[in-house]
Amino acid sequence: MAATFSPLWKDETFATHTITTSMADGAAYQTDGIDNSASGQDAFGYKIAVDVTTTTTAGSATGYIDVYVSESVDAETSYAGEVPSGGEGALTSTTITLAERFLNMKFLGRMNVPADDTTAFTFNKVFDYPWAAEWFKVIISNQTGAALATTAGTVKTHPYQSQSA
Repeated sequence: MAATFSPLWKDETFATHTITTSMADGAAYQTDGIDNSASGQDAFGYKIAVDVTTTTTAGSATGYIDVYVSESVDAETSYAGEVPSGGEGALTSTTITLAERFLNMKFLGRMNVPADDTTAFTFNKVFDYPWAAEWFKVIISNQTGAALATTAGTVKTHPYQSQSA
């Protein structure tokens, strides 16, 4: 008989990372490093919930937010895509372009965020990140054609284990 696997939630609450900057179109944001090995966490995977709020400035009708994971294999010293260790905030590029950085990260998915209206809207989507690395950061890239709201939104992470049923 084949085993069925289902998630076993490791924690009852999400860890919340607040996007505190107004992200310009074409800009990227990084969360703090998430330690998947701390306190026996060692989760199989994470559900990652992202929500963003547009402004009243019209952007693109085909706008989107890309969501990536930058993994570290050396306990937060260096991350894929040359993402710096340290705190959350704007992800700036000095030696390579953001597009080049994204090539070395895991692409989790895309949120459709049409920002062509002059009314502010909040968009959200949940992504699955199985086989989580020991350390990782969530990266979001604004491609909406306009800046996001001053308090642009949140990134929430919720660890889970796989269990055989």
